[in-house]
Amino acid sequence: MHSITAMIATLSEIDKKKFLSVLKQKNKRNDTKNRELFLLLDGAESTKNIDVKLYGRPEKGAYHALSKRLSDALVDFIATKNFEGQASEDLETMKYLLAGRVFFEHQQVKLGFKMLAKAERKAKKFYLYSILNEIYYTQISNAHLDPVIDVQTIISAFKENKALIHKEENLNLFYASIQEELTKSHERASDVIQRNLEQFQISIGDQLTYNSLYRIVKICNRVAHATRDYFAIYEFVETACREIEGYDLVKDRHLNAHIQILYYLANFNFRIKKFTTAKSYLEEMNKAMQLQDRRYYKVFFPQYLLLKNLGFIYTNELQEAIESLDNCNFDFYSKEPGFWLDLKLTQVVALFLHSDFKAAFHLYKGFYRSDVWYAKKNGHLWVIQKNLLELMLLVELDYMDLLESRLQSFRKKHKEHIEKHGATRVLDFVKLISIVYFKTIDVTTEGFQKEMTKLLKIKPKEEDVFVIGFYAWIQSKVRDTSLYPTFLEVLEEL
Repeated sequence: MHSITAMIATLSEIDKKKFLSVLKQKNKRNDTKNRELFLLLDGAESTKNIDVKLYGRPEKGAYHALSKRLSDALVDFIATKNFEGQASEDLETMKYLLAGRVFFEHQQVKLGFKMLAKAERKAKKFYLYSILNEIYYTQISNAHLDPVIDVQTIISAFKENKALIHKEENLNLFYASIQEELTKSHERASDVIQRNLEQFQISIGDQLTYNSLYRIVKICNRVAHATRDYFAIYEFVETACREIEGYDLVKDRHLNAHIQILYYLANFNFRIKKFTTAKSYLEEMNKAMQLQDRRYYKVFFPQYLLLKNLGFIYTNELQEAIESLDNCNFDFYSKEPGFWLDLKLTQVVALFLHSDFKAAFHLYKGFYRSDVWYAKKNGHLWVIQKNLLELMLLVELDYMDLLESRLQSFRKKHKEHIEKHGATRVLDFVKLISIVYFKTIDVTTEGFQKEMTKLLKIKPKEEDVFVIGFYAWIQSKVRDTSLYPTFLEVLEEL
């Protein structure tokens, strides 16, 4: 039944009303309970005993048959609704193309070319290269019927369009190659991308479709997230984004992709410390989420909320982040573990930076599942960050025995994975945690501080903001200063 509640969650309030209206029209009997089942499942956290609620007694067989019919009706409604919205340009273009062919069959040559001209304009506007190919083919086939038509001009346009189709095919090969190489190689991500661009003869500024640019930015975001090297890819992404800004005419057609692109742009700028630019992209994202009856609002709101609160934390608005996250309905996102986990961990970080360590640790203990489970849901890197945060909390709370146990456990669990992925400075950071807490070295000396910076391989201008957070905590312990002011100071220095 989870699939039905998930389908319902994709609908806006207006869509829900339309669907209920469709069910009412289709129902031939007054005692059909599909509308009642829909209302019961809308927003339900559990489907336990819904058959009893529906029929007044246990009716598992009738309930499953009804839920199957409701599921089929939802699939049909969602598919039809999206087909009407997203394929309208394709259908209208095809309508003109087919009408043109009919007119040619009936010797109405001028009407035929008039319809093809309309079809061509629409196909160009919406980058419908395959349909455009058919339009040119039809024009060439019938060019001899009208002496005014310049067949060589059409042939040139036909060849140019063929080249664009070939470019789209190369893009598909580029996507596949990039994703395979990045999972098997530790080569610098920007080098892998650039080499594949050259191999498949792709240029960002060379008339790519909106969807192609979206897919490129999506890959770059995934790569940067995995490597934490946002600076290395940023220039490439910025070039793609400048192209995207010129695609105003197709934003409604690709609203889902447009919102996701705005999020990627906000995220990239946030990770390289361009907080003002990140905020402006988030504001654009929020506006786009309101469009089409807030059709995609629920889908993207967790991402928006996460980045908005991270922005608060990194721009001296920590209290705003704490209050915002305190009012967050985490249960609402429980069906999407990735969002729930990111938001919850951000709340722990906010309290930690506020030096409210007991409250932060109390929330942290809500992560009661195994690291294996969390790694499956949100990745190994997320688990490592979570465990590092726990080590820092244990230091602040002076839980010596538990800290010793967790330090040993961390090395045992993660050392092999960290060394395999070339992230040895994480182990160096864990070593520094031990030094700072057990005072095995005098950390106040200038020599130690230089060695610490060298050990962590801090790159002042190119360091990822999340890494800066760990570095700032170490600095606050070494300098014996308040955590959040030190965090903001180190952020400014780097």
